[in-house]
Amino acid sequence: SRTPTAATSWANGKSVELWVADGTAYTVTWSTIPVTWLDTQTPVLPTSGYARIMLTKLNDVFYGAWLGNVA
Repeated sequence: SRTPTAATSWANGKSVELWVADGTAYTVTWSTIPVTWLDTQTPVLPTSGYARIMLTKLNDVFYGAWLGNVA
């Protein structure tokens, strides 16, 4: 389980794709990063496989998008 922190050293336009494993064993707490989610809600981790999540910094705002699950 993790609580990510804002990457203040990120330049605008930088992105990272996260693959987060197994939502039954792990959790991600996004409260320490003010993320604007493209679908207005944080993604729910799958019970098996991986959730693919993209974080991008634009104009000093972090945007998040759930890209789908991979078995």
